[in-house]
Amino acid sequence: MTGVQTCALPIYQLTHLALHDSLTGLASRVLFEDRLSQANARIRRQGGLCAVLLLDLDDFKGVNDAYGHLIGDQLLVGIARRFELVTRRSDTLCRLGGDEFLYLAEGLTSAAEVDEVAERLLDVLTEAFEFSGITLVQHASVGVVVCDGTNSDANQYIQEADVALYEAKRLKKGHHVVFAPSMHEMAVNRFSLAQEMRQALKAGHLSMHYQPIVDLVSTEIIGFEALMRWQHPEQGWIPPNVFIPLAEQSELILELGSFAMHEALAAASSWGRLGDRSDELFVTVNLSAHQFHAPGLLAMIESALSESGLSPQRLIIEITESVALLNAAETTETMSLLMSLGIGVALDDFGTGYSSLSYLALLQPRIIKIDRSFVSPAQESEQHDTLLEAIVSLGLKLNTLMLAEGIETKEQLERLRHLGCQFGQGFLFSRAVPLIDVETMLARSTGTWGKEGLSV
Repeated sequence: MTGVQTCALPIYQLTHLALHDSLTGLASRVLFEDRLSQANARIRRQGGLCAVLLLDLDDFKGVNDAYGHLIGDQLLVGIARRFELVTRRSDTLCRLGGDEFLYLAEGLTSAAEVDEVAERLLDVLTEAFEFSGITLVQHASVGVVVCDGTNSDANQYIQEADVALYEAKRLKKGHHVVFAPSMHEMAVNRFSLAQEMRQALKAGHLSMHYQPIVDLVSTEIIGFEALMRWQHPEQGWIPPNVFIPLAEQSELILELGSFAMHEALAAASSWGRLGDRSDELFVTVNLSAHQFHAPGLLAMIESALSESGLSPQRLIIEITESVALLNAAETTETMSLLMSLGIGVALDDFGTGYSSLSYLALLQPRIIKIDRSFVSPAQESEQHDTLLEAIVSLGLKLNTLMLAEGIETKEQLERLRHLGCQFGQGFLFSRAVPLIDVETMLARSTGTWGKEGLSV
């Protein structure tokens, strides 16, 4: 014999390892599905209800990116311990994998009890976590499916909870949504639309439109925001708030981002031949979190600049507050690299995210875009007016250019002028138009803005 020794674990330890998560000690999916099958069988025999809740942490990836997987693992364990505090003895708590947890609530008598279980789980995340001197605030979204015994497939219940989870994240993170059969049809439609989007990119059904950005004093056009549009051959125009989130769930967003960048820069490079100051017009291009933090971002932008011949000074990258603060250290580094090339950065939707004045001073964006909810609120109020004044004043004191979105009336324009806001865009000036209409727009008299109602 060779003297090689083997170490065999007792059967009960092997069984425990197979049925429990190695990090948190919670039930594994195998054990969860077995418990769910048993609960479902009891309901068919005795009546009653149970529920499956799928919990997914919001923005957990940012924790790993910012602090490493060790802190991320500690956070997962801490969350598991808190969930255990509100887990009834009759119920089963499982770590599905990554930052997802499953909860089986048994012995329910009404669907209303499901809401109570979901809120109890979400409430334990209200207090911040502390690890190695790091304070973390973590929330979760929950998809819920009520089980009445009519379906014997445990996997289908989990799949339906996943569909409800998507709705919860789409509507408002940090909340729960209960599955309805109509959601399955919507999920199928989303999948089909995502598949068609890939073909649309190849077939040329996706294009860039351009909304003018104007100097609020002279009302001269100083640039354009590039916005993607999709004209489906059968369904007509697909709204960006429908297809962009679909693309963000896959690597397709990187393809769309590259397409948008190349198209926008090529368009901007053509404006120089229109004379006057057209060769000074800038173009802004939006980037999602996935795009902004992608390893190949700078290479893609440099390639588009090289192909178009556009000066980097005429390109503005737009990111939202939430994207900027997802990983502040990485964001600062990327912005520094962009600025070293002469590229500007605009902070979009300012005032709607996790506004942090310290980070604002650190990031030093060239432009702050004031969200339309402050410019044209659903209901006018003194509070809204005070907030708008404070935002503009803050930007001016930081020597940052202020750009107001969603200007719809001459009264709003005059108010912004009075506050000292330099730039603006909105339906008072124009909707986003195809590239072919940009030349006509640049030739028009600036004095006619807002006098003819909504323009092109």
